[in-house]
Amino acid sequence: MDEEKIIFSAVLIIVAIASKWFCTYLIVKNKIEMKPKAIAWGMVLRGIPGFTFASIAVAGGLISSELFTVLVLIISATTWIGLLGLEMSLKSGSQSHK
Repeated sequence: MDEEKIIFSAVLIIVAIASKWFCTYLIVKNKIEMKPKAIAWGMVLRGIPGFTFASIAVAGGLISSELFTVLVLIISATTWIGLLGLEMSLKSGSQSHK
């Protein structure tokens, strides 16, 4: 993978994580008596269905194998980072949601 695709992938990973986390956090922070950060991290790692869609798209010729590789990288990274964030937020002792 060339440098341009690596940079593109890194930017998309950051955008994917930030947008999922902040949107979820802002929606649930005052609505649910749970840890909104844990819920937000739980939504970040919901990239697994993306593997199915990307596989179908590449098999059907809708996307190139290069784009498939980028998508798999993004899905994998957001899943792993989401899992780590969820684990850290659940281990934190704070029960406050504000």
